[in-house]
Amino acid sequence: MARSISNDKRESATSEQERTKRRSADKAHRRDLWPLDTSKANGHTHRTGLSQKPIAAMASKASKVDIKLDPIWEDLDWAIGQMLIMGWDGTEVTPQICTLIEEHHLGSILLTAKNLKSAHQTAKLVQELQTIAHKANHPQPLLIAVDQENGGVNSLFDEDYVCQFPSAMGIAATGRAELAYEVNKATASAVGACGVNMMLGPVLDVLSNARYQPLGVRATGDDPQEVSQASTIIIVTADANRNLYQSGFTKHVEMMCAMLRSRGQKKSVMVVAVSSPYDFALDKTIGTYICTFDFTENALNALVRALCGDFVPKGSLPGTLRKSKKVLKSRQNWIVEEYDRERDADGLHELIKATARANSADLGCLETATAASFELFNPKIDETHFVVRNSSTNALYGFAATYAIDRTGILGAIFVDPSKRNHSVGRSLHRRAIRHLTKKRSIKKVQLGTCFPGIFLGIPIGEGIAASWFANNGWDIQFPKRLTNLVINDLSTWTVPEGLLQGIQRASISFDLIHGLDNGDAERVLSHVSQHATAEVLELYRCALQETKACGIVRSKKADDTLLGTIIICSPGSPLATYVPPLMPRRGEGIGGLLAPVVPPTSQDVLVLQGLVLMGTRQNKAHKSAKTVLSWVQDAAYEHVVAMGFEILQSFEEMTNTPDTWADLI
Repeated sequence: MARSISNDKRESATSEQERTKRRSADKAHRRDLWPLDTSKANGHTHRTGLSQKPIAAMASKASKVDIKLDPIWEDLDWAIGQMLIMGWDGTEVTPQICTLIEEHHLGSILLTAKNLKSAHQTAKLVQELQTIAHKANHPQPLLIAVDQENGGVNSLFDEDYVCQFPSAMGIAATGRAELAYEVNKATASAVGACGVNMMLGPVLDVLSNARYQPLGVRATGDDPQEVSQASTIIIVTADANRNLYQSGFTKHVEMMCAMLRSRGQKKSVMVVAVSSPYDFALDKTIGTYICTFDFTENALNALVRALCGDFVPKGSLPGTLRKSKKVLKSRQNWIVEEYDRERDADGLHELIKATARANSADLGCLETATAASFELFNPKIDETHFVVRNSSTNALYGFAATYAIDRTGILGAIFVDPSKRNHSVGRSLHRRAIRHLTKKRSIKKVQLGTCFPGIFLGIPIGEGIAASWFANNGWDIQFPKRLTNLVINDLSTWTVPEGLLQGIQRASISFDLIHGLDNGDAERVLSHVSQHATAEVLELYRCALQETKACGIVRSKKADDTLLGTIIICSPGSPLATYVPPLMPRRGEGIGGLLAPVVPPTSQDVLVLQGLVLMGTRQNKAHKSAKTVLSWVQDAAYEHVVAMGFEILQSFEEMTNTPDTWADLI
């Protein structure tokens, strides 16, 4: 037994010696890779590049050696420490922050006004922190962050070396985008000269409430749609097929953003491959994909210029991976026929159900749509629909619905059997539909999406592939009009928002409900809608007025009887539900409808819209509706409805182009 214990001790000692040697070797290896030269040059630290080896020699060596992850990242303590950011109080390095860097491998430091006195002191403090990290064998320099938003939010202040620029709101007040760029560039240069390599600003705050605004002058503007155009998520990957955690992380983030997009909240994701371009080359869920092919300094500089819009990347993947011969062969012209109700109604019904089941976005409206949903039988609307079908089985491969009213041609819907996508069925249908609309001399504009029938108000937000498809088929999609459907899922628990009724009373706004076309009030409503909305909205109102039992119009008026706004209300089981599928129940519950609020812009337009929605919702509740659906809310007005307790059901982007866009088809 004694001998056995002795042997175990010797083996343990030997193993410990080997582990110590390996750790020393790893430290030496990391020290060789450390790119920071701590020698002072004019009071600043600077980095020296690694030695450049011949490309052929590097390629030869890489082919023989199995490239592995740096051993440091296999140590969980190191990996966690490098991902954390922390700070401390005081203008000098404390034993506590030193311990975090040396023993817990902290990789990022947040400096605040409590740490910084001047530019010179900041540079000295940063150099001391970087020196500690260097001696502790960190794989790369510390990330030093500072909150420098300008205006009243400045962690670093120095009268001589750091210029104090106005706040974000002050810059925005000038209306000059180039000035905002120059100010933030100068701020970054100033803090960068002190050793800071991460600036927490500018921010994307929005002035959402002028009465109660805790953000002060930090907000750039009050339009969340405009501000959101400047926000995106950028994920950088390197050999994600080998480092599978990168693939999993990227797909998880994209999935979460897709869920937000399906609810109308635009959240862009951009993936940058700095090594193999084939990481996500075939992943259709990734919308914007940029490949630098390597992560040299020149490549990353080019990436920054591309992200900032200095140039548009025009390279392509090598080989024929994205140029499948099968796809090229499939770009054929299919025979497109006019829709025949007796022949195609059953096939269209099956096509609708198949499309609803297979679509990645939340297209719940298609689940309750039928073939009858696309046929209006309205004498003022010229409708012609097209199909691609199997003449033997009468199965439909694709369907397109077109409507012409007044001077507007409308592509109301186009969808293809999921099993026949990427075979040019949609392209053939689109060409025929556009040719049919643009050949009419009376047509002055072509519209994508319609509220009557209200299946597709436009391109569903979140369907990036669909938007790209229409852009590739000639549509200018730069200036869409956002249209949103909203819902109260449990009307029995809904209550009137606090203060809304009092606000309406103070503004002296009144409401009434009218039915039928045979009165002067109806003419006033139709005149109001004709002046402030499109032709198909006018026909929707006319149809609602004809349905005297199940539909009505709520009007909002001033004290002098001036009309401020209108909205359609529908009780459960309304005939209009056929043409607005969100009103069709799935499980027998009663669904009340509020359709097409028309509220021209005034100083009281928000209060008028909320008042119309409030009165309509009360009517739905009185009609024993289990839920209420509000359809066709324009642009950012949906935010004021969400504040009343509604949830976003789905959002669309309506496009309008001129017939000249497709001059080659006429």
